[in-house]
Amino acid sequence: MNDLVLAKLDSAHRALAEAKTAQEAKRIADVAEAARVYAQRVGLGIEVINHAMHVRLLAERLLGEMLIAAKKTGQLKPGRAKRHAIDSDDSIFLPDDVSLDLSSRAQKFGAVPQDGIEAKLNEFAARGEICVTELLREVRGENKSKAKQNLIAELNGQPVPPLHGSFDVIVIDPPWQYSSRAQDNSHRARNPYPDMSLDEIEILPVAEHSNDNAILWLWTTNAFLRAAFKLMDSWDFEQKTMLTWAKDRMGIGDWLRGQTEHCLLAIRGRPIVTLTNQTTLLVAPMREHSRKPDEFYHLVESLCPGTKLEMFARQSRPGWQSWGLETQKFWND
Repeated sequence: MNDLVLAKLDSAHRALAEAKTAQEAKRIADVAEAARVYAQRVGLGIEVINHAMHVRLLAERLLGEMLIAAKKTGQLKPGRAKRHAIDSDDSIFLPDDVSLDLSSRAQKFGAVPQDGIEAKLNEFAARGEICVTELLREVRGENKSKAKQNLIAELNGQPVPPLHGSFDVIVIDPPWQYSSRAQDNSHRARNPYPDMSLDEIEILPVAEHSNDNAILWLWTTNAFLRAAFKLMDSWDFEQKTMLTWAKDRMGIGDWLRGQTEHCLLAIRGRPIVTLTNQTTLLVAPMREHSRKPDEFYHLVESLCPGTKLEMFARQSRPGWQSWGLETQKFWND
């Protein structure tokens, strides 16, 4: 079984030298990622998993090189989340199946010389399992603690609020990256934070401020469900269920008009939960943009005893530590 997977990965690795389009680079990255997931699920060993990750990241780097070049020639406009699939093999428009997060990550890798990526991949493999976020920080020469400390300040030009202690319950509503609507005044990125990539959200100090037995409530929209699961894994939380907020009116949407929002409930360790008759459906009216309903906080308080933190809070609450740049934006009605 190892031999078959390794042969497929070797073939994918060789195909990188022949790849001419973003679609081809993305296809090779997908093959390698599928091999990695398969190897992990059936227990083929860390060497096979790392080999798959090695090929995947080299393919992503090649994709990033192509996107960077396409921006320089005007084939790809900066900030565009999607471009239609191409008609000719020599075009390098962003394929429809390349997410904004992948595009951002690939271009970061694409800006690093290939020999630098290769050396770091080998170094990480010698240490253990290859971690994409840590690898990206190291090849770009970033300091992890500085990034965590100054992330919001760098994005917003404002002082970073202090955050102290560890908590039994953390609620976070990240400013997901909707760059395709950067000019839309009603869009989340306008109010109050610039949007953040998945890599930027991932380095927020969620894990550091969680107790060993803790509950995480992670808000996400339909567009970022997949990314939210990745964040939970990165922060060492295990997803348990999902709360859906049904709003009293519809909002915007690319495919369907949005009238729901989701909050993933995840745990680490064995936290206490006082379950009575709470359900996965929260019916509550929509208020100001990005403001969550009071019914949600009542639900959390009824379920989850202990110390509580809300990150990117827009309103302070008794018994909670509120972290963010606009914790007094809204007041209790």
